[in-house]
Amino acid sequence: MQRTVTTCFAQIVGLKFTEVEMGKVKAWIMDMEEDAIDMTVEEWCEKHGESLIDVYHEARRKFSGEADGDPDGPPEGYDE
Repeated sequence: MQRTVTTCFAQIVGLKFTEVEMGKVKAWIMDMEEDAIDMTVEEWCEKHGESLIDVYHEARRKFSGEADGDPDGPPEGYDE
């Protein structure tokens, strides 16, 4: 009985820890995306690092699609 209760408690605590960690990661990504809109690529890389440059480009692509009135952005392969 004691072991079952301990195991269940560990699973519940682990789940809550995972939820907190995922919340932190989401907040971090959202912060990087907001910075991508307001910063130049050089400023952004200085703050967040060049290894995450894909986040910058994806955020800029999303933002340009929203600014044009299409929240999903242009279709793949679309050239003006």
